[in-house]
Amino acid sequence: GTKIPPHILANRLSTYVHYFTLHGALRPFGASTLIAAYDASTKKHSLHMVEPSGVSYEYYGCAAGRGRQPARTEMEKLAINPKL
Repeated sequence: GTKIPPHILANRLSTYVHYFTLHGALRPFGASTLIAAYDASTKKHSLHMVEPSGVSYEYYGCAAGRGRQPARTEMEKLAINPKL
């Protein structure tokens, strides 16, 4: 295989997931996907979430699933500096 930048991987996965929402014969995905990756070429880490609708976002901190609201509340209490 070849290396792929995290934002390209998230974009391609979101396109694939979105394709399943367009056709009536295919069942759409029912789970969110979190992609945490490190890009060696830019020396930066990233966190992406792909939703079942096919929408992809990049986050500094993210939670998905059953306990997402309490996790989000705790993350909001943290002082995250996005410029690091």
